[in-house]
Amino acid sequence: MVFLFRGRGRRRRTTTTTTTTTRFETLNDFATTLSVPESCNSKVAEFLLLQKQFWFYCWLFCSVNLFLLLLLLLLSSSLSFLLSENKGASFEDEASFFFVRSCSQATEFLGIKRYLTTCRAVILSEFGGPDVLRVREDVALPELGASEVLVRTHAVGVNPLDLRMRGGYGCSLFKPLLPLVIGRDVSGEVTRVGKSVQHLHIGEQVFGALHPTATRGTYSDYAILHEEQLTHKPDNISHTEAAAIPFAALTAWRALRSTAQIKKGERILVMGGGGAVGLTAIQLAKSTECYVACTCGKRSMELVKEAGAMEVIDYTTPNIDLQFTNRFDVVLDTIGLPETEAAGIRLLQAGGHYLTLQGETVTLADRYGLVAGGAAAAAVLLKKKIRYKQHYGIDYWWTIMRTDAEALDEIARLTKDGRLKVPVGHTLPLEEAAEAHRVREGKKAHGKVVLEVK
Repeated sequence: MVFLFRGRGRRRRTTTTTTTTTRFETLNDFATTLSVPESCNSKVAEFLLLQKQFWFYCWLFCSVNLFLLLLLLLLSSSLSFLLSENKGASFEDEASFFFVRSCSQATEFLGIKRYLTTCRAVILSEFGGPDVLRVREDVALPELGASEVLVRTHAVGVNPLDLRMRGGYGCSLFKPLLPLVIGRDVSGEVTRVGKSVQHLHIGEQVFGALHPTATRGTYSDYAILHEEQLTHKPDNISHTEAAAIPFAALTAWRALRSTAQIKKGERILVMGGGGAVGLTAIQLAKSTECYVACTCGKRSMELVKEAGAMEVIDYTTPNIDLQFTNRFDVVLDTIGLPETEAAGIRLLQAGGHYLTLQGETVTLADRYGLVAGGAAAAAVLLKKKIRYKQHYGIDYWWTIMRTDAEALDEIARLTKDGRLKVPVGHTLPLEEAAEAHRVREGKKAHGKVVLEVK
């Protein structure tokens, strides 16, 4: 190979003195034209020629790698932008998901970060009727915490709590934070994860719910939740169907599974079984193999029977506690009126549990302030617990939804198996959140109202 280079090199030098242009068939031909001093002997000329060829190929190698690196940087930056903005479609197959995730990791390795800072959201700037809800395009997104997940919202459930918050419920906590984003349920796609998140990844479809006291809700193009507040969405339901489930199901789970710790064969009464919490409570009790009875309106009777209620009584029936032949181990009161509480207490057998979703903590805190109201609520609860324990031998509870990762995973499993569902009665786009609240308040939808985000 060395002699070949020498021969070509010598011929090129003799011809270049008589011609002004030369065609090179290969890069090697060009490398051999690099000149060496005429005064050098053949050994030195050969060494210098090989040295110059070596440096030429080094330059060529570095140039090609630099070009590939710049191409990778451009590709990674583009994909990072798409992932953070999430303007692309969801990833339908494993190969494309793996490719996008790999490029995202490459982007992080190369130090390229391009994140969203604002998004569209429904803002509550003052308490009042549905008209106080306003859509804004430039609502700031908080920094993502280490254990938090940024979800591109596909659908949001409208809960009774949303309507009550809009009207001033919880003002002792939320008024100083106005304007704020309301909403608790969400179903969507993961677009960013904090550095401590282990079980969720970019591109995965998830659903979940925020705690009732969360200060930034889900009526938004993008929602931020902690990892334990989300789980993978079952493939056999849509985002709209998924958004109707988590907050209601976790509320029912907290009451029946966590507090009352229901067991197989126990008798459960759900007062107000036609709502989302009531329906999920019926289905959770049925999945535990309990006997389930409920009260509801006439138009919900068939629905609660399909959910698994074995005994159904119209809630407008006088002396409703006399309509049941046997007493119950657990009564879940989703209505919370004085008359439903009195009836529920009478329907319990000794050692039973009465659970109401309408505790007085928030109401008293709004009236007297967080400190004085909280103390007053604790006194009221303690008084009732002692009275009902002494007179009826039962346990009395105020129950609210709590974040529970294991419960959410079980809810997702029951949903996937077809044993838990919440019917969707009405859907509207996010920008019509005010109208969705009117529909919910007017009880025009026979099922959950859901906002869809396009």
